[in-house]
Amino acid sequence: EGLIIERDVLAFTPAAAREETVIPFDGMRKAISTNMMRSLTTMAQANHRMKVDMTESVRFRNKLKEAGIKVSYTDILIKAVTQALLQFPMMNANADAEKIVCKHFVNMGVAVAVEKGLLVPNIKNAEKLSVAQIHDQVASLAQKAREGKLTPAEYSNGTFTITNLGMYE
Repeated sequence: EGLIIERDVLAFTPAAAREETVIPFDGMRKAISTNMMRSLTTMAQANHRMKVDMTESVRFRNKLKEAGIKVSYTDILIKAVTQALLQFPMMNANADAEKIVCKHFVNMGVAVAVEKGLLVPNIKNAEKLSVAQIHDQVASLAQKAREGKLTPAEYSNGTFTITNLGMYE
């Protein structure tokens, strides 16, 4: 009685201050997961495509460019998606047979085309970086990927991945 243990401390720590939140699978959540995984492995998957008004992103990029700060639309998208993932941690989660693990940090994977396919290096803790810092990380990791110099730490432990399909209109 009166003894404070780790579980007590974690229960009173805001979720944003923790690196992960674990949600056990039980009942309906477990049945949904089982059926979704079965669907993923036995049925054709569909992708969604939509048009997005990028007017503000163009304006933002031009402002940075005028200030001598070079960033790409992919860099801006990484920052925007990172912020969205922090607001909706269930989209930045992984699952196994027993639980869902929501990440309260973003290791953003960026697909990079290389001679023999795709590699996905990760920008670790993207939520802590400015758009300019993201730009520098993407450029450095993409170059290392193309040169075959990525370390396992640079392409592991991603929490979400995006790719730039700008070349397809």
